Amino acid sequence: MQHSKTKYFIIGFFILLFSCNSRSVQDDHQQDKVVEEIYLIPDNFIGTIDIYFDADDGAEKEYKDSVRIFRIPENGILKTKFSYCKGTYLKDGRKYYYVNNNHRTELPMIMNINAEIEGIVVFKDFDIKENNKIVGSRYYVDTLKNLNKYIELGIY
Repeated sequence: MQHSKTKYFIIGFFILLFSCNSRSVQDDHQQDKVVEEIYLIPDNFIGTIDIYFDADDGAEKEYKDSVRIFRIPENGILKTKFSYCKGTYLKDGRKYYYVNNNHRTELPMIMNINAEIEGIVVFKDFDIKENNKIVGSRYYVDTLKNLNKYIELGIY
């Protein structure tokens, strides 16, 4: 009888262990999924954009279909109730637009500061961290030629 209880205890333990481990892997996978995002930037904006996530006083979450919408204010600093989503690191999952009234002009996003492209671009610099936790992301909107000024100023 005692041997039977031990056997059931061991089986139950492994079932519980497997189900917890399976859930953990599933949660991690959900965080890695690609989420599409649209960034609406004021027309002719040049400079640094800082986006802070999980802000209690942040802008409400906005979606168009399943795409997350970020409306960047004139000062370039957006606090949002959206959480950081590491799955959006893929270039094709993000679109950047200058917005003038209801007219949108798409801006190219570059990941290589040595790219050869004319005009205004969006360059994602780094994630903003506090206590080893990502709380935001930093972008620069400018010409490639002028991106050097951010490097020289120590911003980049």
